[in-house]
Formats: sequence, C-alpha cells, structure tokens
Amino acid sequence: MYGMGVREFDLIETIVDLLRRIDEGRKIVKETQHISDSFWRVHANRERADQVIQELQLAPIPSDETARNQAQAELDRQVVARQRLRDESHDLWRQLTETVAFTGPFSNDVSLLLERLPLEPKWDLYRRALGKLDVRQRSSWTDPPENSALDTLEMRLREMLDLATPTQRKQVRRVDPFPTPDGALWKDVTIAFISDHRVQITVLGVTEPRSYADMGFEDRRGGGGKPDLAWVCLRSLAELAGVIERRVHFEKTGWKKIEKKVQTLRGRLKELFGIQDDPLPFRERRAYEAQFKVILAKSIEH
Repeated sequence: MYGMGVREFDLIETIVDLLRRIDEGRKIVKETQHISDSFWRVHANRERADQVIQELQLAPIPSDETARNQAQAELDRQVVARQRLRDESHDLWRQLTETVAFTGPFSNDVSLLLERLPLEPKWDLYRRALGKLDVRQRSSWTDPPENSALDTLEMRLREMLDLATPTQRKQVRRVDPFPTPDGALWKDVTIAFISDHRVQITVLGVTEPRSYADMGFEDRRGGGGKPDLAWVCLRSLAELAGVIERRVHFEKTGWKKIEKKVQTLRGRLKELFGIQDDPLPFRERRAYEAQFKVILAKSIEH
C-alpha cells in the first residue's frame, strides 16, 4: 500500500485506488487475526497475574519462617511469570500495530482526496460525511467489522466514483475478475455468503472475499450503492442448496422473471471467473442447478 505522493492528481484513479486498498486492508487484517487473538489472550493473563501478585502482597505475613519463605518464593515466582507475560504482551502489541500500519497513510489519502474534490456544491456532502469517518482502528477492517465506518466509507467512495463518471455509469459495469487458476471448472468454485453484501470465494485453493459491487452486481440506478436482482438470485441459490425449481419455489412469482435473472447471473459469473461452460444449466426435472457450490456461511445462517 502507498500514499498518493506528489504525482498528478486524478479523481477517478484516486477513488479506484482507495477502493482497491480497502480490499487489500481487509485481507491483511484477516490474515493477521491470530496476532490480535494472541495479544488479547496474553493481556488477559497479565491482568490476572497482576491481581494474584496484589493479593499475595496484601496477605498477612506468616509467623512461621518456613511458611514465610514459601510465601516469598511464591510471590517471586508470580513476579517472574508476570514479567514474562509483560514481555510477550509488548512484543505482540508491536506486531499488532504493524498489521494496521497501512491505516495511517490510507486515512491521510482519504483526507487528501477530500481536499482535492472539485469545488462544486454536489461534492460538499461527501466532504462533510467522509470527514467524520475514522477508519484507523483495526475494528473497522475486520470481517464482519466491529463498527461500520469502513463499510460506510466504501459505499460513499463508490457513489463518488459514479458521480465522477456520469457518462460511463450506464455503459460500464465495474468487474474485478477473480484470479481463477488455469484448468478450473465450475465444480471447483465455492461461493459462501458471509454477509448480505459480501461473499468468500474459493477456487482450487485461491480464496478472496468479494462484495456484490466487486463482482459486478451493483444496481446503479439512483446513484448505486445497493445489490441488483442478479445478486438476489445468487443469494436465493445459496438458500436453496444451489437448486431453483420452477414448480416449488417460483410458481407464484412468475417464471419469466426468474429466467431473466438466471440469464443475467450466468453472464456475470462467466465474466467474473472466465469459465465459459454453463454455470446454471436447466435440468430435465425443470430446475436450474448450480454447477458450483453456493452456500450461506454459518455466521449468517440464522
């Protein structure tokens, strides 16, 4: 990750770069979650050690010399153990702060973007809204996040990208192709919904989290910022174990509408993964059957 530096400012390029860095940052935080878990475990143990030492220091001094020596030995042992925990805690804290070192330059570049937005009234709302968001804390970058600042920032940046490219909004759908390994088939693809707007994709050992917008499923009407009907169709597949049956599931809603959604979904998936075989063939038993695995992650099953 890098800052904007002094190169010539390009509004669209800058917004696209910030969106890319959001995905990279989420990936870094996910891959280093074990460091955070270890730090808080050691921190809790250190606090318990402090409490034990305090209790030993406040305990009455035994009159018996043997008991007094044993009490002192136990106190000394606890002090050594606490120091070891302090050293481990300090080392883990150093590692933990390094994992989010990117958030400082990233936040500075968001501020620089706001300073360099066009001096037109339509951009004023974004200056005010984004200026209030603080995404320097690790809690903004976890998945799911502990606070919504980064998700809000990402949504506003996509709105700004649409605003910066009004002539392209209806003509170009932003799709970031998945790095599908050579030779992969649809049976090698797994799409797991980890939230209403994000999935975890795995193909032959290659795993990446993606949002609906990254995958080309953004409804750009009215300024965008929400998934389209093809995304709803994909989510339905996850809920229905990969099978959309005409008679059972969609008899009342109008099969023609379902067919249109599936047709759109087919095209998006082929474009995203670069696999040209049909990902959603229509079987003889009058049902669409996904040739890939599409599921709801345990975190959103209930």
